[in-house]
Amino acid sequence: MKRFLFALTVVSATLALLASACVSTAKRPGTTGGTADDDRAVPDPRTQYSPSAGRTFLDTLNQGKEVALSPEDLPVLEEVATVNLTATPGAAAAGGAADPQTPPRYRIQILASSQIDMVRQAKLNAEAAVDLPVFMVSEQALYKLYIGNFKTKQEAEAVLPEIKKKGYKDAWIVSK
Repeated sequence: MKRFLFALTVVSATLALLASACVSTAKRPGTTGGTADDDRAVPDPRTQYSPSAGRTFLDTLNQGKEVALSPEDLPVLEEVATVNLTATPGAAAAGGAADPQTPPRYRIQILASSQIDMVRQAKLNAEAAVDLPVFMVSEQALYKLYIGNFKTKQEAEAVLPEIKKKGYKDAWIVSK
């Protein structure tokens, strides 16, 4: 422990000496040294800002280094499942559609995970592998990945073997 404290003291003393040397040898930008300019004080950037103008000290340090974001830099928001709050609780509990006028849709579920980054990567892979729409839905604590949006179960059953051949061996049909 004593060696550690001694080493820490030596390092901090060395850093203090280096810092004082840097301050004493600071030159104005654009000077080559060895001239009368060495005796002039380096302007303090903290005096160049004006709090009344809405600029801060950090604004003056970052001046000219601003970054502008384009729409391509922003992520595309994905559609997340919506909840129909006007649905009757009995219809959903009975296994029927939440809205009696809307017929059920069928999708093929290929993945369910609590790790959103893994599901996002799997979504990109699935979009490259199949020519059907791929949906990521958040339900409770899981993110689920679905392929397709079929009107009938027969349509989904026709596509399911192709999906399994693409490597999604645990894929199955769900109604939404």
